[in-house]
Amino acid sequence: MKIQGPKQTSGSSSTKKTSKTPSPDGGFGDFMSAGSAKEASSSSAPQSMTAVDALLAVQSVEDPTAKAARKRMTMRADNVLKELDD
Repeated sequence: MKIQGPKQTSGSSSTKKTSKTPSPDGGFGDFMSAGSAKEASSSSAPQSMTAVDALLAVQSVEDPTAKAARKRMTMRADNVLKELDD
């Protein structure tokens, strides 16, 4: 098996610079204007609130197996504390 050393690096490639003229449709600049930003934030706020409400609702539902496990852990902790007292 022949091992070759590192290859020579090639020179840097030249990049073509573009002018900073705005596009005809406005696109990003129009989106970032104050009026569009207010409209976007007002329409996204209710959606984010409903997402948070849904997450809170899912978290508040108690799993029956978790309730039983919590009860067993409490009983075990009480037994351990009683044994330590004796």
